[in-house]
Formats: sequence, structure tokens, C-alpha cells
Amino acid sequence: MNNDLKEAIDIVCAEMRAGFAGVQDKIDGTNSRLDQTNARIDQTNERLDQTNERLDQTNERLDQTNETLAQTSQRVDQIAVDLKEHKEETKAQFKIVQEKLDGIASFLIQSEKNVYSLEKRVDKLEDRLDKVERRDQSA
Repeated sequence: MNNDLKEAIDIVCAEMRAGFAGVQDKIDGTNSRLDQTNARIDQTNERLDQTNERLDQTNERLDQTNETLAQTSQRVDQIAVDLKEHKEETKAQFKIVQEKLDGIASFLIQSEKNVYSLEKRVDKLEDRLDKVERRDQSA
């Protein structure tokens, strides 16, 4: 019986070693897969770091663009104010020019009337001169 017990213990030990070897193989496989997963995670982290770096650069450029847009907006606002002031000045100048043109037009119309009156007077004087000359020739 001692021999049978020893054989049974040897069988159980052999099976346990075989079982532990199987477990060890599975653990090694799991460790290998974990190492691969960790390597992929490291690669992913590197890509995320690169992406974050690019995002930071993009944010910096966006900040610069926003600053430029704000400055441009201020300049456009100032130009709008300047244009409005210029428009008011132009309107005032246009009004002055229009008043002067109206005055010139009135002057020209009055001048035409005066020319017409003078032409009538000249015609009358010429008629009188003709009458005087005719009288002198008949006398």
C-alpha cells in the first residue's frame, strides 16, 4: 500500500505539474497579450501626445487669429466711424456746392433776362438811329 500511495502521489504530482505547466502557459500567453496591449497603449499615448501638441499649436494659431480679427474689427469700426464723419462732411460740402450752383444758375438766368432786355434796348436804339438817319437824309 505504501507503494500504491507513493504511485498515487507521483501521479497526482505529475498531473499537478502538468496542470501548473498548462496554467503557466496560459499565464505566459496572457502576459504576452498584456505586453502587446501595453505596447499598443504606449503607441496610442504617443499619438495622443502628438495630437495634443498639434492641438496646442492650433489653439495658439487660433488665439493669434482671434487677436488679429479683434484688431481688424477695431480698425473696421474706426473706418466706419471715419466714413460716417466723411459722409457728413461730404454732405455739408455738397450742400455748399449745391447752394453755389443754385446761385450761379440764378445769376445766369438773370443775366439771360438782362441780355434779352439789353438786346431790346439795342433794337430800339437802332430803330431810333435809323429814323434819325432817314430824317437827316431827307432834310
